Amino acid sequence: MKKKKIIIFGTGEHAKICIDNIEEQNKYKIFGLVTNKKDKVNKLVNGYKVLCLDIDLKKLISENRDIKNYFLGVGSSYGSMQKRFNLYTKINKILNPVNIIHPLSSISKYSKIGKGNLIEAYTKIGTNTVIGNHCYICSFSCVNHDQHIGDNVLIASHVGLAGTTIGSGTIISNGVIVGFKKKIRKNCLIAGNSFINRNIPDNHLVTGNPPKLSKINKNILKMLSETLLESISINK
Repeated sequence: MKKKKIIIFGTGEHAKICIDNIEEQNKYKIFGLVTNKKDKVNKLVNGYKVLCLDIDLKKLISENRDIKNYFLGVGSSYGSMQKRFNLYTKINKILNPVNIIHPLSSISKYSKIGKGNLIEAYTKIGTNTVIGNHCYICSFSCVNHDQHIGDNVLIASHVGLAGTTIGSGTIISNGVIVGFKKKIRKNCLIAGNSFINRNIPDNHLVTGNPPKLSKINKNILKMLSETLLESISINK
């Protein structure tokens, strides 16, 4: 079967991870990458050419009408998923987001998965789980049965989820454990190795065990130390 062409948006570390997973899935042919950085155009990322700036996307598509699909190769930015949201909201109007699912992941046939998701090797998605759009689930993490994951959620490596809900725009950092039937709402930032033994409301930073909660506002992310951000494995 002829592989469908795909464009990757972004040229940084996350884009390189996406390339690895796309190649392993062996379902799509990478046509090239698109960037917002002028100095990246015409350079190679893992052997694939950076074709143009994002402002020239419509021209690129008009010249290559067989390109219908894309994947967002941009990770979280300074502890927030807002940049990703802004990007895919615009790109979805032009191209179709596809799922990149590593063949070494384990996904229940009774689960439901939206569009634009990246699921890495050695992840486990349990039965009757629902995953939204544009999520990223890293290797060695487990989403147990009957959970609901919103849109644009990052679940980093070695995470164990036994709760019920992860709200859209939330980041779950490395080594986090979410206790049985607990809920994490929208736009939260869960620091590495935290243990969630209570429900977490919208827009909260959570650190430690037992968990310490701080309300996220426009200044708090700027005040986070580099040590905390390093526990969030995906960056811009």
